[in-house]
Amino acid sequence: MPVARERVFDMIDDAVATIDASGRILDLNIAAELLLLRLTPGLPERLIGLSLADLLGGLPPADGGEIEVARTDGSGRPVELNVRTSVLRDSRGGHAGWAILARDVTALNRQRRELEQATRDALTGLHNRRHLMEELRREMAAAAADGQPLSAALLDIDHFKQVNDRYGHRAGDEVLAWFAGLLSEGFRRGDVVARYGGEEFVVVFPGATAEQARMRVETLRERVSGQEVRADGHVLRVTFSAGVAAVMPGHSPDDLLQAADEALYAAKHGGRDQTRVAGRPDPDAPHRAA
Repeated sequence: MPVARERVFDMIDDAVATIDASGRILDLNIAAELLLLRLTPGLPERLIGLSLADLLGGLPPADGGEIEVARTDGSGRPVELNVRTSVLRDSRGGHAGWAILARDVTALNRQRRELEQATRDALTGLHNRRHLMEELRREMAAAAADGQPLSAALLDIDHFKQVNDRYGHRAGDEVLAWFAGLLSEGFRRGDVVARYGGEEFVVVFPGATAEQARMRVETLRERVSGQEVRADGHVLRVTFSAGVAAVMPGHSPDDLLQAADEALYAAKHGGRDQTRVAGRPDPDAPHRAA
């Protein structure tokens, strides 16, 4: 059994170690030895008895748990670790130390960041149109399966071309970034917020009827209308118009967004700085030309 235990212990790819209550190493596997030597070149051959607290910059949390640790190796390259710790108890239930499992997640985190950048708009940091369409398909399928409502809003900053023409594109970019920040803060965690293109943004409201979505958009619209925006040294007042549509049986994502777009057109035609809902009677708003 001791032979089997050592083989299994050393075959684990993650770094595994046990330390006492003072932080000194009691036992560790080969992966842990290699990791410590990588992080701190010049360590003695025997690592048992050394202070892991000194090597890693402190003791684990008293009650264990999971943390992320960022370090650099002996060559100055970044190393990101996912570290999980469990409290060890003695026969009387007292705190005897910790069991530690550390995984090098440097490459995984880099891949996640690269993927995140591919689905994010560079200027605003919001999800881009590609990610929006993927999320919208997923949310619409879930809504259909569960029999739940789902609505989408298309928001457009009013007279944005005039901002660029009068104050310059740098001011325009700052307005877009400011507006995106409000969108990120102004809706619920489960809502999907994305830059659709130019000065247009989309918010998807899973579980919300058109009226519920309209009320949420109206709350933000009133907030925006009452604020001054500083952009490239200029003080501006910004408003937006919005169109809201609820998903209907047989709707595709494009159908839903088209319905929201038609409602947005009605809001623009009706004087801007307002929210319209698709399908509601509006005799003053003509149909958009194809």
